[in-house]
Amino acid sequence: MNSLFARLLRSYVVVILTAIMVTGAALSYLYSDREFERTERELVEKGEQIAFYFAISSSLQPTQVTANAIAATAQALGVGITIADRNGRPVMTTTNIPMQSLNLRAQDVERVLVHGEVVTRRGYEEALGEAAVTALIPIKRGGVVVGAMALHTPTRGVLDTLRNALNLLIWAALLAAFAAIAVSYVLSRRIAAPIRAVTEATKAVAEGNFDLRVHTHDPGELGALSAAFNELAARLGQTVGELSQEKQKTSSILESINEGVVAVDRRGNILLANPALRRLSPSNPVRGSLKEHPTLSVLWPSLEQSLLGEVGPHSELRIGESILSIHVTPLKDERDEVQGAVAILHDVTERHRLERMRRDFLANVSHELRTPLTSIRGFAQAILEGVVASEEQGRRYLRVIMDESMRLIRLVNTILDLSRIESSAITLNFEPLDIAEVIADAADSLEPLSRDRDIEILLDIGPSPIIHGDRDRVTQVVQNLLDNAVRHAPKGTRVFVRSGPADFDGEPGVRIDIQDQGEGIPEDDLPYIWERFYKVDKSRKYERGVGTGLGLVIVKEIVQMHGGRVRAANVPEGGARFTVELPVKRSADA
Repeated sequence: MNSLFARLLRSYVVVILTAIMVTGAALSYLYSDREFERTERELVEKGEQIAFYFAISSSLQPTQVTANAIAATAQALGVGITIADRNGRPVMTTTNIPMQSLNLRAQDVERVLVHGEVVTRRGYEEALGEAAVTALIPIKRGGVVVGAMALHTPTRGVLDTLRNALNLLIWAALLAAFAAIAVSYVLSRRIAAPIRAVTEATKAVAEGNFDLRVHTHDPGELGALSAAFNELAARLGQTVGELSQEKQKTSSILESINEGVVAVDRRGNILLANPALRRLSPSNPVRGSLKEHPTLSVLWPSLEQSLLGEVGPHSELRIGESILSIHVTPLKDERDEVQGAVAILHDVTERHRLERMRRDFLANVSHELRTPLTSIRGFAQAILEGVVASEEQGRRYLRVIMDESMRLIRLVNTILDLSRIESSAITLNFEPLDIAEVIADAADSLEPLSRDRDIEILLDIGPSPIIHGDRDRVTQVVQNLLDNAVRHAPKGTRVFVRSGPADFDGEPGVRIDIQDQGEGIPEDDLPYIWERFYKVDKSRKYERGVGTGLGLVIVKEIVQMHGGRVRAANVPEGGARFTVELPVKRSADA
């Protein structure tokens, strides 16, 4: 185990055991030394008492009574006593050792018999054949050393006493060690518990749980540590929360804007891409390296230029069917070093389309105006210059001028109507409307044109619900479609007009079908017939009476203003069919 608790406990145990061992060794040494000193003092005291007896005696040779007393004392004390003369030769001993073996050492003779010193020593005694404590006491008579007394006791007794004391000391040390270890265990847990709680709380904070707090009653450093951690967790939670909110705001902004945004690092790896950018590459995930991306790699040159510190002009590029304007900004760190780049892509496809429509509109209007004006100018000039051969020819020229003038008026009115419709400058007057009456009125208004072109208009009007609509505008829709069918149908053919109820997205409605027997509309042109000035005849060959290419645009706008829909299709038997579907109630009333 390498936890703080284990390390603290090990440290406490090592310190305690070391202290106990050092203390035990010191006590053992002191006790044994004091025990030997006590034995030496006891031997010296008893020796001096016996030496006093010999000091008052006339001879070192004891009487039988004295010898018995000395032997009894030696037996009682458990010591051996030897009496030696001035020359160091033993004259009496209480041991079983031959006296010739008990001669005093030369150094003992010098110190005891010559100088009269009391000598004690510990160690192995060769004469005794074992370790012993020995005391040598001079015997003085009248201040003169006349002999010496040697008292010695084996160290076995002292060692037994020391061994018993050591055993007691060991048991006491073990008990103290166990008690100290128990106390150390409790203290270690008390110290480690708050730190463990802070550690667990730190892990929880690292995992995102900023609400966890550490509670401790320690008034010292651990309490301060817990309070500091709680403050840190609270501030960190607040900071992370604010950063999360800012990130969510940024993410919401990036997801909601229509412009594509992509950020890359210095190596060209994609760091960020919003949904608008991902929609540019629906079939290829937007991740990894931008310069290797199948669709978006065209962005890399502009971004690379920014990464190199070069500020290039805004450029436009094409991705699929979209035309994009790209604006690149370098991403710099606090040292103003470029670490990446971010590109904002504006979809300018619609702007280009509108610009193209504007150019086409001007070209078409110019063409539509130039042809009749040229015709009017030519015939008027012929009349003014008098080149008219007859009155009939002059009247024919004037009829052409009138027709072309009416054509110009219709063109201008049509353009004005379309402009007003698209700018919502007109107000629809909704009223209950019988679609059968509208169709009948439109057919009547086109009767001269159909008779002139030998076209028969056949009406098949079924019972239909009353709708809410602007009578004039709905009539204009039917007239434009019927006029278009009559003008494009071959002479001697028929135009069919049918109406009846219809299911309009689950709600009641009416349906109007207008079908001719002409050549139909080329399939490639069907999606574009609702565009301004679009004509199936690409040659733009001028033919008096042919439409301007704006009628179908007006039809679509009016139908959508009524909440309906219009479509065109070719029929198998030949010809084109236009279908208008209108709801009974307009969306505002539904």
